[in-house]
Amino acid sequence: EGGAIGGARNSYLGLAGDWGQVRVGRHDTPAKIALYATGVEMMGDTVMQFTDSGDGGMLNMQETRADDAIAYLSPKFSGFSAIAAIIPGEGTSAAGNDGLADAYSLGVGYSGGGFKFGFGYEDLDDLGGADTGYVNYNIGGSYSMDAFTVGLLYQAQEDAATDLESEMYALTGKYKFGNNEVVASYGNSENDGTGVANQSGDSYGIGFNHKLSKRTKLYAAYASKSHDGADFT
Repeated sequence: EGGAIGGARNSYLGLAGDWGQVRVGRHDTPAKIALYATGVEMMGDTVMQFTDSGDGGMLNMQETRADDAIAYLSPKFSGFSAIAAIIPGEGTSAAGNDGLADAYSLGVGYSGGGFKFGFGYEDLDDLGGADTGYVNYNIGGSYSMDAFTVGLLYQAQEDAATDLESEMYALTGKYKFGNNEVVASYGNSENDGTGVANQSGDSYGIGFNHKLSKRTKLYAAYASKSHDGADFT
């Protein structure tokens, strides 16, 4: 459950062979892996990131690391790979979420010829908790040519407890020169549901990375959000 062999990060046991891998434990969901496989999230863990970080990021794209996941990761075939996981709800029979596969997540990725692509879908309605309880899918990709990389990412969410639905788009580009990178990003979010009908918002960001070594880099990042109504993240 994450506490005994590694805490909050990925902590699992598994088997691997020419047929792929099976992992059991706390693990990123396949939809999350597919989201990052797109190569669009270029300034993660900064104010420019697109994934869930409250007011600290440009968008609120969901990503989940699930306890007790049972996952299969396929080998790569001509650049393609697939991941699937079932996740026990660990609730009660009265609540209807005490089965082995109350939640599930799927992901497909591709990498080759300068292209990266990812598609993920997951239904985490019956997990509950602060970071779950939703259905979403994400699709996107990026292309790199010489020093330039451009990427586009889309995610749709539906909250399990309410009628809130969200759609988010992210567009990003990167230019590399020497040990340096300049990244520019744009994001758009639209929410629809009780109390938040037709809300929308835009966000912009620009960042700079300087690589000092394989393990160390310096960065600077700036992001701005504007929206109507309550905070769209």
